[in-house]
Formats: sequence, structure tokens, C-alpha cells
Amino acid sequence: MKKVVPVSLAIALTGCGGETIFNPEAEDMQACIAGTWNNEGNIYSEQYTEAYAESYVYSEDGTFQYEKRAKLDYDLILLELLVGVERPVPKYQVIRKVGRWVYQDNMFYTRVTDHVGALEATEEEALNEYPWDTLYYGTPIDDVTYDQVSGTTLHCDEEYLAKYAMKPVNETPLTYRSEAQYAEQPNLSAGTGFSELVFNSDGTGTYERVTEGVYSKDYYNFYEMTYSYIGNIIRVVYEDDGEDTTRLFTYYGPVIKDGTDHPLYVRQ
Repeated sequence: MKKVVPVSLAIALTGCGGETIFNPEAEDMQACIAGTWNNEGNIYSEQYTEAYAESYVYSEDGTFQYEKRAKLDYDLILLELLVGVERPVPKYQVIRKVGRWVYQDNMFYTRVTDHVGALEATEEEALNEYPWDTLYYGTPIDDVTYDQVSGTTLHCDEEYLAKYAMKPVNETPLTYRSEAQYAEQPNLSAGTGFSELVFNSDGTGTYERVTEGVYSKDYYNFYEMTYSYIGNIIRVVYEDDGEDTTRLFTYYGPVIKDGTDHPLYVRQ
């Protein structure tokens, strides 16, 4: 597969310095993914919680472990108590998921086979509530015939891992694209989707989003757009239902991601 190197856009978007720029994508993606990845960016917190640690461990045998640690938010809970709404005493929360993964045909597929959560008075108690060896890891994805498996475009290098990554697929005009699949097996697609950005040299372009299939609501959106950038943030403006809509994307060098406040998974 040809590596597209968008030199002109890269120079423009990295001119301000200080932004995170990923390394070139690994040649052997299966080997690259295997390892421990800690989220050193934005960690999503559920209501009344403050998440402070999140990680994935992808093993060479095709299994994975996911863990997120959080504390209940004291201030929000006390506020609810003052207005008469009962809330549990603040405790530590640990969420764990396990399952299977495979990288195949330029897509990263995962299947969650067990999911548990613990709320305890201390972090140690929460961590010990559901030991990893008590969880069900399932069978390899290629053997699964009925359960849903999700797939996404993935970036992986010696330092960073990023899901839902828009990769350069064409140099003239400069085009970035991400794909998603929902399937019974990676080779038996039951639903597909993609997002695509096309950048013309004059500051115009197109933005397209499509989803079709069994596991999601079908939709097709195609917009003429204009774009500008500050640092590594791309500002896309397009008309939707008669009104101007602004959408922000982040440029990481080899890939672009939708939005600006992402998880940042770093190899440990």
C-alpha cells in the first residue's frame, strides 16, 4: 500500500510547535499493537466520577484487557445531598473489560467478552474485586460466528496507538479517510461506514460521512466545506440544514482525528 506523505499540509499544521505528532505507521501492525498502552490524554469520566487512569493490554495470543480507574466526585455528590437527592458515599471505581482482537485487511477488530465494575472504599479493594483470571476471554475472533465484532482504522507506531484514525489515501487532492466495520467475522461484513476529508489547495474541500448496515442507522452526508488551521487544529466549516456548522479536527502527522480532546494512548 502506497504511503501518502502530505508534505505541504504537514509543514503548515506543525508551524506553531508544541503539538503531539505521531511517528510513521509500523510496517508490522499486528506486532506493533501487542503491548501495554496507557491513556495520557483525555480520559472520559461518567457522571459523578473523576477518571484518573485508563489502559489497554493487547497480548500476542489475541486477547486484551482494558481497565479504567475513577473516584466518585465529592463536590457533585455533596451538592446532590444538599438538595435532597441520595447518593452513595464516595468510593473508588474500577471498570474492567476483556476480549479478543485481531488486525486484518488494514482494520483493527475487537470483541468484548466480559465486562465488570467494582465500587469499594479503597482503590486496592476495588482492584481486587474481580481478578483478571476470573473473567471470560472467549474464543478467537475467527471462530466467532454470531456475536458482533467491531472494526476500525487504526494508527500504531513505536510510541502511539490511535483508534478511529483518518489516514491519507490520496495526495492530489489531499484526502484523509477512516473506515469502520461491524461484522460477525472480519471477513463477513454486516455493516460499514467511513468518514472522508478532501483538502483542495485553495482552502476548500469536501467532508463526507456514510454508514450502512445491520448494526447502525444508515445515513449519507456530503458537504462542500472550507477549512483553516491554527497549530495542528483544523477548522472545517460547512452548511447543514441551511446553517453554517463548524467541526474541529486534530492533525497528528500520519493521521487526523475528529475533535480535539482525545485519549492519547502511549506505549509503556
